[in-house]
Amino acid sequence: MRERLAERARSASAHRRFRPVPIARLRAPGGDPPILNALPVPLDPRGGGVPGQLRVRLEVEESRRPVALLARAGRRYVLYVTDGTTRVAAPLGPATDPGPPALRDAGAEGALEAALGATRARVLHLEGAAGWPLEGVAAVLPGATRLVLSVHDFALFCPRPHLVEEPSGAFCGYSIDDARCGRCLRASWTVEERLIGRWRRAAAALLERSDAVVFASRFLLDRHRTLFPGPWAGRGRVIPPAVPSGLLPGGAERAPRSGRPPHVAFVGAYRPHKGALLFEAALGRLDPSLRARVRWSVFGGGDPALLRRARRLGVHVLGYYRFGSLPSLLRRRRVDLALILSIWPEAYSITLTECRQAGVPVAVLAMGAPGERVGAEGSGHLLDPARAEQELTALLERVARGELEVPPHALPEPEPGPEAVGDAWCRVYAELGAAARGTA
Repeated sequence: MRERLAERARSASAHRRFRPVPIARLRAPGGDPPILNALPVPLDPRGGGVPGQLRVRLEVEESRRPVALLARAGRRYVLYVTDGTTRVAAPLGPATDPGPPALRDAGAEGALEAALGATRARVLHLEGAAGWPLEGVAAVLPGATRLVLSVHDFALFCPRPHLVEEPSGAFCGYSIDDARCGRCLRASWTVEERLIGRWRRAAAALLERSDAVVFASRFLLDRHRTLFPGPWAGRGRVIPPAVPSGLLPGGAERAPRSGRPPHVAFVGAYRPHKGALLFEAALGRLDPSLRARVRWSVFGGGDPALLRRARRLGVHVLGYYRFGSLPSLLRRRRVDLALILSIWPEAYSITLTECRQAGVPVAVLAMGAPGERVGAEGSGHLLDPARAEQELTALLERVARGELEVPPHALPEPEPGPEAVGDAWCRVYAELGAAARGTA
């Protein structure tokens, strides 16, 4: 609770740095060409990795270019503009309350139109597809405006960006069966019979309309080239998320255990799609005498009922932690093994990067970007998704018996920090700006 309140206070303080102005009096930012970044959620790290990494990135980019950002703020959209000397915020129309997935949204479309008009932006950068009405974006986008699309998940392929099927609760395997996909969506929402077909056609059209499509990982780019084959693939590139600089592997040595029990931590939101049920099942299969030899933790919030069950199994729940603070927490709490157990193919995993920064070894499912990253390094421990419960149980038994030390990450080279990521994005904008001037 203390951490959450402190984060709220920091977000409120950041918002107060902007002077409110009516949209009619807003002065367009300087620069050539103006860039409009558009985020469908508040720029608040409490909202997850997408707004968290964007805030880190924009802090770097503000020193290199004027920034105009459209984002939600409570029940409204707000346009934030900074040019290095002034910071202003113009409230726009109301934001639609969260509901069933929709391809059109009058509130979002109106906010985009107003922000594009006020800034005279020649480049629109959608910071993720989740939360934007795909058909609506195409409808309001002026023909001369360049479009940059960031892809952080599978929101272009499905309204469930993590592809965990309902009601089974399992990864769908990139289903392209419209009837099956429809049953999955209708398990949670009231939607039209063939929404998924329209959704994917709109996504394909948006990809083709994009002048640059930037993915969080090579895995995500390659998978989208398979799911949406087309000429757009030649405009795809990879820029990893901007993650706050933390402790570097190879820096301060991790303290030896010195006879203390091993500390194993589930890291990330404690929810079914993040592997909470898998961890619970493996822990429940351990002999109680073995379970007592290990210090168990959950770093992160999540489903209250699942967290209560974890506590009954002897797990300490740390709860919410601030974005960027995980590396120091892992070191301070002397974690010996971090479990990143998402049951869907994650697009990147900022949590994995933070474990790498702390030099803490990990166990992940051999799928998605985390599986590829750990496998390429030859360090950490990969679990077969088809036998994840059995293999995780066996791994935890060996840790409890003192028979296994999972090696830390052996990084071939440091990951790019916020400055390098900000520079990469500025190069993208410069390329598009040059192209826009050449066709003006």
